[in-house]
Amino acid sequence: MTERAVVLVVGLVLVATLVGVAGVGVSPTAAAAAGVGDSSITPTTVDTGAKTTLSFSAAVEGVDTSDGTADGRVTFAVADAVDLSGARVTSASVTPNATAASGTVDADAGTVAVTWDDDAGVESETLTVDVTVEGVVVRRTGSSEVSVAVDADATGGTDLTASIGSVTAVASGSDRSVRGKQATLYLGERAVDVTGVDGASPAGASQSFYGVGSEAEGSTAAAADTAAVDVTAANRFVPGVYSLSPSSDDGVITVRRPRVTGLTVYGGASTAAPDVTNRSVPRGTTTLTVETEFTFDDAGNVTLTVEDGDGIDVTDEVAASPTVTRSGGTTTLDVGDLPVGRYDVTAEGVDDLDNASLTAPFRVRDPEKVVTLSKTRVVRGENTIVSVAGAPGDVRYLRLSGAALRSDAILNTATAREVFDRTAQVRSVGVARESNTLYAVIALDDDGISEVRLRTGRLVTDSVDVELAPEVDGPTEDEVTLDVAERGVTVSSIPTTTIGETVSVSGTAPESDRVKLYAEVDGQYVPLYAEARTDALAEPDVKGDGTWTTDVDTSAVVALAGSYRVVAVGDPGSTRLGSTDVIDSETLGDLDPRGSSPLTTVEGGLSLSASRTEIAATGADEFTLSGIADEGDDLRLYHVGPRGTVTARVVDADAFEETIDGIETRGVHTFVVVGDGRDGEYAYAPGSGPSVDGLVSGRETQSAALEKLRDAYTGPGSDDVLASVDVTGVEPTLSVTTPSENGSVPVGDVSIVGRSTSEDGTTVFVELLGSDARVVRSTEVPVTNGTWNATLDLSAVGTGSYRLAATDGERRDSLAVTVSEEASRPGNATGSSGSGDGASNESTPVEEATPAETPGTATDASDSTATTTSGTTGTTSTEFPGLGAAASLGALAVVLGVLALRARLGRSRR
Repeated sequence: MTERAVVLVVGLVLVATLVGVAGVGVSPTAAAAAGVGDSSITPTTVDTGAKTTLSFSAAVEGVDTSDGTADGRVTFAVADAVDLSGARVTSASVTPNATAASGTVDADAGTVAVTWDDDAGVESETLTVDVTVEGVVVRRTGSSEVSVAVDADATGGTDLTASIGSVTAVASGSDRSVRGKQATLYLGERAVDVTGVDGASPAGASQSFYGVGSEAEGSTAAAADTAAVDVTAANRFVPGVYSLSPSSDDGVITVRRPRVTGLTVYGGASTAAPDVTNRSVPRGTTTLTVETEFTFDDAGNVTLTVEDGDGIDVTDEVAASPTVTRSGGTTTLDVGDLPVGRYDVTAEGVDDLDNASLTAPFRVRDPEKVVTLSKTRVVRGENTIVSVAGAPGDVRYLRLSGAALRSDAILNTATAREVFDRTAQVRSVGVARESNTLYAVIALDDDGISEVRLRTGRLVTDSVDVELAPEVDGPTEDEVTLDVAERGVTVSSIPTTTIGETVSVSGTAPESDRVKLYAEVDGQYVPLYAEARTDALAEPDVKGDGTWTTDVDTSAVVALAGSYRVVAVGDPGSTRLGSTDVIDSETLGDLDPRGSSPLTTVEGGLSLSASRTEIAATGADEFTLSGIADEGDDLRLYHVGPRGTVTARVVDADAFEETIDGIETRGVHTFVVVGDGRDGEYAYAPGSGPSVDGLVSGRETQSAALEKLRDAYTGPGSDDVLASVDVTGVEPTLSVTTPSENGSVPVGDVSIVGRSTSEDGTTVFVELLGSDARVVRSTEVPVTNGTWNATLDLSAVGTGSYRLAATDGERRDSLAVTVSEEASRPGNATGSSGSGDGASNESTPVEEATPAETPGTATDASDSTATTTSGTTGTTSTEFPGLGAAASLGALAVVLGVLALRARLGRSRR
């Protein structure tokens, strides 16, 4: 965090009854004193919570020092924030014509009094009253008043009051200060001064924070000193709203997670330039502008870093001032000398707030023509965005062969309009019958990028080549393959279920009307029931959004404890819907589309399992604990770390799932769940919750801690039940397996496998790199149970030496391969066929070197639709205006995002 302290004024206002003082309102109550003249307070600045010495001086006018008054008095009264318990008067004086001046401190009353005796003076004397007090402590950052009462004739009353001066209290030992009725702190920041917050303890005192809202509700956090609060998990802070009193539900302190909420890269010197986040700019672009938005600019700054595709920091080369001090601030990057490649811009909070970050990629590309797809595999009827990159203002043709159309589609302009959607850059569409081609004429925007929405409802379910050319019959400059598939079915993860209970199963089935569920039992596929008692089969309707949900009754078909494969089939036909017939695997293979997911059924009792038994020890990779409990309202879940540390929490009983945010220590972590048995009471700490106090001392080994934990719940007379599971924290790794024994891969589809210790769902980017390190083919796949599997289409890749690389944004592995026509296809490392039950991960062809461009002839767009005939015999086209460039920017971000590393991928997931 930036070293800065918010300076708040503690106004020590001296109040005395004055008359006739310019600029000071006075209220005389007697003729003994007429006013107050010059006054001062020294010093004017003090440290909050530190002992200090204060001196006050005031000139009291119109005092009769000739009447022999004894014990004339000036009394200074301080507010509660000023602590006089350790203070004493070191000097006091009253001049002229006064004697026996002395000062006293009354800490309980919060006052400092100065007294004197008259010394045969005059009837209207100006007395200068000076007092110095040491050991004063201002315990709150904020304004505190000090009043002064003057009794010059010792009548026991007050002659006059007035207001003078102020002193400033600065929390110099804190990173920042907050004050008022409401304050916001950010998780992770340290040394925050909260003494100025209403209801907070004074500096030097401890403070408890009572959760009353959001995630904090019911929890308690603590700080040893309100002048330096560490808002950390170690002090039990979580995001939420806190009260400062256990008897109040009024939220005073709000703790938030610091977040970088926006990071946008613009392709020019201001935010008015095109958005090129996740996109590319042509080589030769001189300036980019980065706009950063974050939630904590009242607490700290954000620093930008720029890294190239190899992870080398190039910030100093491109950014003169990478610090952003306010949300919405901009930073200019000088990219004129950057070579072609991928770059990541990361915005990260400074110092204690470095857990807030966001990364935005961009690419510097060669100016040659390149065509890419937002999705290279679609279900027929689904759209994909075709993006073309090249020189700004160029006019190019996108072409499809007539063979790409369904058998019932006619090659004409109307069909071309159904395939190429009306986006802003499309000048016209048409067909060339002699070459059996349908096409769209596009004009590249000022950033050298244009997009066309390609609709697949009229295309065959096969691989379709999308070509880029300078003219309708010109040479192909680049091409990309689109795989069009028929309908698909997915089944979401199914939780472990106790036999006899009903479990909800859901999934998707776009283009299907109804789904039928089977379970694999001894190699056969048996229809599942939604309710066995009424013979209602699990055959849900598909909703309008393509999703489906059904109950599955585990008292039938899957009534024996074990693991089953649940298969969902879309539209299996009228003869199978409503039928209880069992089918074999061959018959199932003829049913399409279909998807599957495992189901585990268990006997009644207590069970515990983990979604991953091996996980990267980064503290950021999530995994899930799940299980079953027959009895009780809640369960106690203990985590025993490799070094014997024990933590505990409460989880709901029945079928429960608990997300663990991650583990930071390598080694075996044991999770133990405890149920209270049939008697409904725990043997250890009944009614007080799963506290570890008194259970372990904190010095035990893991085995000793586990033994104490089990002994506490399994003693004589106890019927508590326990279940446990081990999860091993390992060094974060990512690996790619050699595709063959000799490193050779064939021309065609190649299956690539590897391992990762990251959490399920982490994206792995797989790339085939040429000798110049340029990406030739790429795809992205998720990690599932510690492995990943990708397919790269190398059918259009030239033979020769390449490098196969895999990365998840933080780790990277690569190996050398040779693409060869004669390469064999051993094992699971090479060519693949068949769709299976899961989703296919097809590769995305990306930028490749192409022949020099051939200029095309631009066709002017018209405000209305018209049919024209070109100079090529048998070629017709339709011209129309576009819809506006802004509508297409989001899809392009998806296209080029495939090419970008995602730094801190796991953190960007939350």
